Parts: sequence; C-alpha cells; structure tokens
Amino acid sequence: MRCFPLFAALSLMASTGFSDGALDGLEATASSFVAAYNEKEADKIAELFTEEGEMVDEINGTLFSGHEEISANFATLFTAAPDRKMSLDVSTVRIVGEGVAIEDGFIYFTEGDSEEVTDGVAYTATLMKNEEGTWQIASTRQLEPVDFDGPPLHGLSWLVGEWFFQEEQVLMDISFEWSRDGAYILGDAVTTTSDGDPMTTEIRIGYDAAHEKVRWWTFDDAGGFSKGVWNEVEDGWLVKTSGVTADGETTSAVQKLTYDGETTIRWESTHRFLNDEPLSDVLMHIVKRPPAPSLTKASAE
Repeated sequence: MRCFPLFAALSLMASTGFSDGALDGLEATASSFVAAYNEKEADKIAELFTEEGEMVDEINGTLFSGHEEISANFATLFTAAPDRKMSLDVSTVRIVGEGVAIEDGFIYFTEGDSEEVTDGVAYTATLMKNEEGTWQIASTRQLEPVDFDGPPLHGLSWLVGEWFFQEEQVLMDISFEWSRDGAYILGDAVTTTSDGDPMTTEIRIGYDAAHEKVRWWTFDDAGGFSKGVWNEVEDGWLVKTSGVTADGETTSAVQKLTYDGETTIRWESTHRFLNDEPLSDVLMHIVKRPPAPSLTKASAE
C-alpha cells in the first residue's frame, strides 16, 4: 500500500501544469462571466457556454441546458435581484485533456455598492476550447452554500483535541491545540500503514485577514507540503488544498468535513489528482478520543 503524506492522501489537491496562454484564455472567460453577470446581460452569459452546455444547482436540485434555458434562468435571477453583484475566487484549474479544463472555486455575492459579502457558493466547472481557441463552459455545478456568520477561526474550535481513524491497513492519530497566542490552531498527525514507516505531518490553521479567509498549511517529515482554503458551508467545511509530495508529484483534492454527532467527523475527499491523474474518492470517519481521566486524591484513595 503506497503511503502519501497524510493531508496529501486526504486532500491530494491541485497543481495545474498549464501554459500561460491557457491560463490567460481561462481567465478571460471567467472575467467575461463576471462582467456579464454584473451588467445583467443574460444572453452574453449564455454565449459563454457551449451549445449543449449545462448549469446544475445541486443545492436546489435544478438543471438548465442550452443557451435558451441558461439565458432565461439568468434573466429571472436578474429581475428578482437587480442590485446583486458577484465575484469569483478561482481556487484551482487543471488541464485534464486536450482542450479540456476543470475549474474549482467560490462565487461571492454583494448587494448594490456595498463591498460586504452577503453569501456565496462553491462551484466546479468543466471548460472546453472551441475551434477558435476560446474556452467555453461545458458544465458548471453549484455545490455548497458558504456561511459567513461568526468569527472565522473560532468556528474551528471543535477541532481542538485528540482524534483517530483506523481501518485494516491504516491508523491515523491526529492532535489539534490552540497556539499560545490563540492566533492559530496547531496540529500533529501520525499516519501508520501496514507496509510502511510512520509519517508525521505538522499542521497550522490560521486566518488570512487580507483576504478574509481561513487557510491551512501542512508539512510532512518526508519533505512534502500543501496549503488550502477553508470555507464554512451549511453543515461543515469545504476545503480545497494543493500540494507537492517529497518526490515532486503535484496533488489536489476537494474535501468536505461534516459533523456526525459531537465526536465524529465525516471526512470526504473527492476530485483527487496526482500529477493530473485522477484517483478514487476517500471517505473516512475520524473519531474524537475522550479526555484522559485525571488522577485525583479521591480516586487514588
């Protein structure tokens, strides 16, 4: 069984490996989408899609396919919220084939001239390059609403403590605690497999005040590292991480952490790639260890 760094194995998230030209073209499509949305030009948004392009809203369970349906959907949205504006935060872009790219990120919304974000959603999109060399949207999916309530880092205080995950060939022991100044959550994780030496990973979670985001950084003892952004969603957290293994392999994944009672985290890792090669999804249930009993005078007697 091959052993990746702990949070590369869970995250296996994202290096792009695309040319500057490809990046410019993808950025142009993203910028055109934002501009058309903010100018309330539904037809221009529809033209950014392929002829059979589709929009899937997994939050509300709706599907719009083709230019006519997509344009009509946005026209309805613009009538209902004429002052609503959007911005994109593209987390990762992967070229997965000739003229095919997958883009993951977050959409944030504001109202009128205010710069305060009111709400947002996580999305993933598949784009295809047409005969003219322009990137068009083949499919886009809205995945999870983003929750902006509450102090961002203290929303992760439930992580503090001792956790473990065990299956037939893997044991993970994970420990989180607040830093002495309270500015970070620090973690250590030890992964042991049946056919490999234990691997230790150091974790640091902090708040990026400039971008108003929770971020994490991980470093394993083999020399691999990763980083990513945490976004709070309705029932947990959505994490997108990119990294590099000690052997120089690029990693990427989308992780969903949800609460399963007070002592268990459902940790689902999807869209996993190693050097742009897709990997199977991973689902784990990480269990919190109860505090060790303290020895008091009464119990000693």
